Amino acid sequence: VKKIRVNFTDSSEAFRFFDLSANSRMRKEHFVFNCAFLEVDADYNDVSDLFGALDAQNRGTVDDEEFK
Repeated sequence: VKKIRVNFTDSSEAFRFFDLSANSRMRKEHFVFNCAFLEVDADYNDVSDLFGALDAQNRGTVDDEEFK
């Protein structure tokens, strides 16, 4: 998570980076892909668990409010 914070000035900027479909809903696949792209030191299960923690409404996507 620290590496993610270093690359962006705020959570909205980071969210736009992770929302590859630009539809205001980040999918887990996008989150996993971009964590790997940023070389976040975590395996798939850790990144998947982090996404699950962000997905407060358990919809399989994360919006900007959940991401903050």
